[in-house]
Amino acid sequence: MRRALLVIAGLLILGMAWLAISPPELNFTAQAWQPSSGPTPSGPLLERQPCADYSKKRAAFFGDLHIHTSLSMDARSRDMLTNPDQAYQFARGERIGFGPFIDGKATRRGQIQRPLDFAAVTDHAEWIGEVTMCTHPKSPRYQAHACQVYRGEAESTSLIGNIMGGRFMALMGFGGRNAEICGEDGQDCRAPLKTAWELTQQASERYYDRSEDCEFTTFHGWEYSDSVMMSKVHRNVIFRNEKVPELPISSQEDKTPLGFWEELDEKCNQTGTGCEALTIPHNPNVSNGRMFTVPYRNETLEEQRRQASLRQRMEPLVEMMQIKGESECRDGLWQVAGADDFCGFEKIRLMSGTTPQACQDDTGSGALRGAGCQSRLDFARYAMIEGMREQDRIGVNP
Repeated sequence: MRRALLVIAGLLILGMAWLAISPPELNFTAQAWQPSSGPTPSGPLLERQPCADYSKKRAAFFGDLHIHTSLSMDARSRDMLTNPDQAYQFARGERIGFGPFIDGKATRRGQIQRPLDFAAVTDHAEWIGEVTMCTHPKSPRYQAHACQVYRGEAESTSLIGNIMGGRFMALMGFGGRNAEICGEDGQDCRAPLKTAWELTQQASERYYDRSEDCEFTTFHGWEYSDSVMMSKVHRNVIFRNEKVPELPISSQEDKTPLGFWEELDEKCNQTGTGCEALTIPHNPNVSNGRMFTVPYRNETLEEQRRQASLRQRMEPLVEMMQIKGESECRDGLWQVAGADDFCGFEKIRLMSGTTPQACQDDTGSGALRGAGCQSRLDFARYAMIEGMREQDRIGVNP
């Protein structure tokens, strides 16, 4: 078992996790890979030495489970050229180069004062294949106009792309994957996605200290990044060990949290290979009430319990604080009684000087651009209460 018992702080190391944006005017539909992602392969786990310094009691470790590299469409479009190896080097306290980059060379160098105990590169699973196709000169689509726009070498000819941010939008297909980059059936991006995922895993294993010193732990992972209607419904996926599915599962393949959890469970946790994954909600404070909704209440009681139990197994943690605000609590929300002096800290939706309207029992849209309603279910404290309500109602707390 990897050695990190309590996540105290998610230190944002190598670049802000700006979100993959889906414009509200467009409906992005799921487009499964052909063949679909293979399940976790069987085989023995890699060996490691027991830690020389070990205690049965819980201990606090400090790390970062949300690191983007040049494989993420948002980070790379901002000319962040750091690769997974450099991300782990930085987390271990080594000096690395930072932008601005001139002819691919860093103009600054830096390091953190105290090395971390653990880290995970969690690039956006969406568009890793497209980023790879557009940034490798030997790629057959390197000179595609969409790739030139993404690299900042050409102007977007799309009105929507220019409004929403041309370099981001250049990678996205309208309704599916971008045919100019991934082919008419969208499948040409499968192989580069697989290659990038394997390289990320190899970097993670290179920097995992398997000796009895246990100085640094790495985790395999990715970010599931659905930005439906400009609401952020993102999750970091973290694996217990080196056993992982063939490909990252993204919102391009599974548009609903339920479908995502079912596929991840099928291709990892239920394979009997030792693969074990969990998901961690990221920035629920800008989800317009979508992160902690209970969508199954019209199903049979048996199906409601199944879905609640699946979420309970797959998602036991939540991110409480990040550079884009605090997601524990907020005073003055609809049906939230009382007040807590600490609930006024780092409320990103209030920083503009306006108070968003209440979603009440509905959901909204547009939080990624500071718009739309805010729900009590944007915050972990009230999501816990909702879970206890479900426990009373169906006997399972999701």
